[in-house]
Amino acid sequence: MEPNQKQFLRKQMKHLFEQSATSEERARISDIISYNIMEQSFFCTALCIMVYCPLSDEVDIMPVIKKIIADGKKLIVPKTDVENHTIIPCLVVNPEKDLSSGYSGILEPKAVRPVSYGQIDVILVPGRVFDRSGCRIGRGVGCYDRFLRNIPGALKVGVAFDFQLVDRIEPAEHDICMDMLITEKTILKNENFEKTTIHKKN
Repeated sequence: MEPNQKQFLRKQMKHLFEQSATSEERARISDIISYNIMEQSFFCTALCIMVYCPLSDEVDIMPVIKKIIADGKKLIVPKTDVENHTIIPCLVVNPEKDLSSGYSGILEPKAVRPVSYGQIDVILVPGRVFDRSGCRIGRGVGCYDRFLRNIPGALKVGVAFDFQLVDRIEPAEHDICMDMLITEKTILKNENFEKTTIHKKN
């Protein structure tokens, strides 16, 4: 997909977001999406889950984060590596104490306690736009694409509001597609889902 087409979709999605619902309604829908995530078999099986700390225009997955801690699973939170335009997966024990505002106002780990890529079973990934085959458009920096290409075995789960879905995105060579997509109305798996490490454990 051409850069100007991606930018058009980002602007279109920003407009849809502003028109879609009140903050209270988005919070309610976020709770439904979080429930959908926690009901999946991969969530029960996974021992180490990487989340994201949501911005105001992303699905709020705080219920998922709390459940990961309550279940005794390893919680991994990304820290932006600005110099290399990627992210560092860091272990977080107490989100209330271990996180502070970082790159672009995103909550990030205060201390860098990196974990090896091979430990991560599942990665929950935000985005601006997704299509039904798992292709994703992010914010344009490319941090997630650079990071995700190094973890082919982890289950990559796109998390979005249903209005963020479009029929088709033409991926660029460097774009990484999701193995699974979860919204308040839709749960989709692509052909790579069965190749992920977590699927083989189920």
